[in-house]
Amino acid sequence: MNQVELAAAVLQVFRDHEARALFVTEIIDAVGLPGVDVERACADLIEQRSLLVVENAFPDPHLAGVNLRIAALLSSSCADAEDRAHALRSATACWEKWLLEFLGSHRCQ
Repeated sequence: MNQVELAAAVLQVFRDHEARALFVTEIIDAVGLPGVDVERACADLIEQRSLLVVENAFPDPHLAGVNLRIAALLSSSCADAEDRAHALRSATACWEKWLLEFLGSHRCQ
């Protein structure tokens, strides 16, 4: 699969999930190709201003080294401030939903 097809596959994952934001690991799993290839496609989409990636961290030893980045779609290639803000809100909502689920089910021993 070439880079254009791989980028298209990444964007298709968002359509398939009917989501504006997803964990990068979800995208990698859905595409079903090596993470390094999907990461390269995400980098291309960032460069094309089609995608925004947000770094997240959580101070739990069980999550050390876990990829908690969230990718969010930008709705246009011009990616103005309003579009970036909307993408950031989508990424934040995705993170908060996951965090609530994690905290609701995780028990440190």
